[in-house]
Amino acid sequence: MKRIDIGIALVLLASVLLSSCGVESVVVKPGYDFKKIKRVAVLEFRDSAYYPNSGSMVSQLFVKYLLKTGYNVIERDEIDALLKEHQLSLAGALNPEQVKQFGKICGVDAIITGSIPMVVPERDFYEAGNPRFIAAQVGVTCRMIDVETGEVLWAASNTYDATNTQTAFECLISSLVNQLIRDIARNNK
Repeated sequence: MKRIDIGIALVLLASVLLSSCGVESVVVKPGYDFKKIKRVAVLEFRDSAYYPNSGSMVSQLFVKYLLKTGYNVIERDEIDALLKEHQLSLAGALNPEQVKQFGKICGVDAIITGSIPMVVPERDFYEAGNPRFIAAQVGVTCRMIDVETGEVLWAASNTYDATNTQTAFECLISSLVNQLIRDIARNNK
């Protein structure tokens, strides 16, 4: 009887832990040789309308987790200086010519960009006199773009729930970068 109770408890625990992972959608350009991508630039992600500076935070997290995987990532200050020097703006939607020009100026093989379509901060509240808690929820869409062709090589979107917004973003970006590395390895076989 105790073994059944422990088994049920483990199944319930696993389902709770996995439920915080969110829903992931990933697309990889088939046949692309990702081995030629050595240096990347992470552009600032478009902020959530309800969470100012979320784009900057997500961009910094992408840099952090890409560096952990061994990618050579160009510094954001260097990107800004080069864009200013060449009077180039990457605001709004990027067209293939802008991407190519940016790649030549910055000496990168690919760029990573995206947006934050969803941020729901954690919150405490009372319902019928009882304290309640709702976990933070975040969502990110991102893509890796080849600077020579302007083609999207990899695109992903995912959501994540956690006890607070910062943790949700950390876990989500770590998950997305790990997914990128797995997809690249799988595609290069």
